[in-house]
Amino acid sequence: MNAAITAFFEMIKQFLNVKQTDMENKPTLEMVKDKKSLKKGTDIAERILDITDRYQEHFSKSDLRRYNSLKKKFKKFN
Repeated sequence: MNAAITAFFEMIKQFLNVKQTDMENKPTLEMVKDKKSLKKGTDIAERILDITDRYQEHFSKSDLRRYNSLKKKFKKFN
């Protein structure tokens, strides 16, 4: 009977250790998910810029300057 109780408490201890490890690793996992989402968003933005580049001749001069400035900033941080 004593061995069964000891085994039961050992099982609970292991379960709590697993939960503790999960809680410690959660911020890391969230950062990885955020990085993957950011990469997907950046890839989509690059495709949008590629499409927009085809229609630059229809921009006003001020919009074209602003577009090129924003595109340059985007490429700098990408």
